[in-house]
Amino acid sequence: MSLTWVSASGGSVPSGAVAVGVETTGEALYAARVNIPGEGLQLGKVRPEFKGAWIPYGGSENFYKDYEVLTNATVFPYGYSWPGPIGNSWDAEIGKINVPTEHTRKGYAPPWFWNGAVYALSSNNPGASSPGNQLREYHAIKCGEEQDGTPLFAALATYPTNSSGLVPGKANPSLGGANVGYGGAEIAGITPATVLCDVSTGFVNGSPSGVPANSSNYGLDDDGAPLYIARSTGQFPGLQLGKVRADGWGGNGCLISYGGKEVACTSYQVMFDPAFETPDPASAPYSNNFFPTGNWVAGNNGSIPDGALVLGCEGDGTPMFAAQSLHGAVGNGVHLGKIRHGFAGASIPHGGNEVWVTEYMVLCAS
Repeated sequence: MSLTWVSASGGSVPSGAVAVGVETTGEALYAARVNIPGEGLQLGKVRPEFKGAWIPYGGSENFYKDYEVLTNATVFPYGYSWPGPIGNSWDAEIGKINVPTEHTRKGYAPPWFWNGAVYALSSNNPGASSPGNQLREYHAIKCGEEQDGTPLFAALATYPTNSSGLVPGKANPSLGGANVGYGGAEIAGITPATVLCDVSTGFVNGSPSGVPANSSNYGLDDDGAPLYIARSTGQFPGLQLGKVRADGWGGNGCLISYGGKEVACTSYQVMFDPAFETPDPASAPYSNNFFPTGNWVAGNNGSIPDGALVLGCEGDGTPMFAAQSLHGAVGNGVHLGKIRHGFAGASIPHGGNEVWVTEYMVLCAS
């Protein structure tokens, strides 16, 4: 079962709802969202005493009797992460999922911050952070979107400042922090703030000699060889997503679609899953459930499904998501690439070209 939003009304809170915030008076607050005509799928807060949900947008805090509530968030490893630069080190622990009272002072940075650099806590140096370490990361989960399709992420921020209140709201890179509703107004750009993330995977530094142990096989090359999710480090702006084989295509590294071409990249990372076991491609016919881990959700014509994981970014910080071609739509295999807001489809590296497909799958929280 994946992250779930359940319909509710009149202040009711469904069974399994996650109390992510708290009023200054101590009452629990829950993450809510409403699909608002002309405004998109906006995020906010609810508790029974409200008799509905309060959603911040357009400078105001707006009331809705009918809404959805975040539930079942504990069915996958999850936590909250800083949505912005906070310095080169901070107090956090590998594998620890922070309780709500610690959200505003602990966590990791999702990869769509720091202008493309990935900062995560070093497993062998708990007191410092550095880019590109081989460990789990927090990956922001798409929970809503603006009317134009810009992804929104479920956020928490302390408000009023220096109070005990932890208010659910929304964030994306362009907001510069979290936006929450309070006292009838939309309070914009609050920092520090936190973003709901999946922490079930990470990235490992790759090399031409092969892919690291526990790498996640989420694709198949034209000849049936497993393909792994890869992302560039340093050769292109940001963290561009692509694919790699265990043999690194004879030492060329991973392949990234960029600027209309399929480009080899020798400085890259490979996505891994500590619980992953590589399947034998010959053991079963292909289906959308062939790959044993991950939740691949269908998208089309540039859409990004609910729950999509931020695994990379453009140089300006625009979130990027992993895409998978449908079987046989690109060559004879199941190829891996990228999608982000503003694309008309998924970008797949294949045959020396950047191939665009309008029907695809996107990796989501599972």
